[in-house]
Amino acid sequence: MFFHLVKRKALIFDRYMRVYLESGRLYFFQVGGDFYNRKAFEESMAGNIIAIWLFQLPYYLATKKQKKRELECDQLVHKKAFLSFLHKSSNFKIEIREISKVELKAKNIFGQAFTNYSKFVLIEVNAGKVYRLDIPFGEDVDKLICRIESAGIKIENKILE
Repeated sequence: MFFHLVKRKALIFDRYMRVYLESGRLYFFQVGGDFYNRKAFEESMAGNIIAIWLFQLPYYLATKKQKKRELECDQLVHKKAFLSFLHKSSNFKIEIREISKVELKAKNIFGQAFTNYSKFVLIEVNAGKVYRLDIPFGEDVDKLICRIESAGIKIENKILE
């Protein structure tokens, strides 16, 4: 069972993460970047026809690489080889028992000025570290909530509007 979230980066490409819930842990694996689906690609180009035309080849290459990474993830998850993912610096895990708070929030209108994402998840762990992950286009928020809560994680704040 998995769902997707986006880890935003200020100076480099965003990280499109596939999140697995397995044996008391959340595993976050990068499978793509800014161009993770057609709608995200078009939104990041802001409707500029010239930019869309210029970035067709990078979009094609990125989606091809993403499909390969997703297939690799599925194969390794089927083998229960989660630790083999964690050698990459972009991948990480969070122990469910270490999570102190999870919140679902919507960005205000000013928070949406420089981003395509309107909703995000905040995960706070006992050590004080906070992970802020955006909910990508095409991800069903209700299913995301069900998957998180089915793992025994209580969502304290579900502000979605």
